Amino acid sequence: MTMTKAQNKAVAKHINERVDLLEMIKGHGFEPWEDSTGKLRMKCPLHNEKTASFFIYPNNSYYCFGCASGGGVVQFIIEYDNKTYDEVIDMFIDDTDVTSDKFLVNSVIKNLTADKFKIIQHKNNMKYQLGIYLRGILYKDSEKKEDVVRCYKEMDMFFGNDQNVNEDSIDEFVEKIMDMI
Repeated sequence: MTMTKAQNKAVAKHINERVDLLEMIKGHGFEPWEDSTGKLRMKCPLHNEKTASFFIYPNNSYYCFGCASGGGVVQFIIEYDNKTYDEVIDMFIDDTDVTSDKFLVNSVIKNLTADKFKIIQHKNNMKYQLGIYLRGILYKDSEKKEDVVRCYKEMDMFFGNDQNVNEDSIDEFVEKIMDMI
């Protein structure tokens, strides 16, 4: 499956959030233990070592101080199972996998099509810029507080509605708000 860089990043993030790294490592037959500091550690499954330098962190990531490997679920599978990035992504898109998460991963991909992603970026950027503009007006002229509050309410309604939003309608709305003050 060919995906954009943004789609790849979003899918990897989604997998790393949804799959418990510790449980996956245990599923591979390893038993990490808690050391005296409360950290989970074990001998690194990615290289031969005599002392346990592989740590599993609460944020669902790992790092080995012996071989300098680190990352999340996706990176671990790439290194341990010797798979390519695309093979790992395909593994999780396949609904026969342990996550049974085909629908959710596919929806992440669909929502990040180039056009929609570009519109979401534009929408978020314009909302941010408009917020800065309104705060600047309020800072310069406190008598316009009611107008600024009214503009913020309209912004919440407009940007909270995902129907029929395209770059032109976003730009028109921003101009309308700027004309109100």
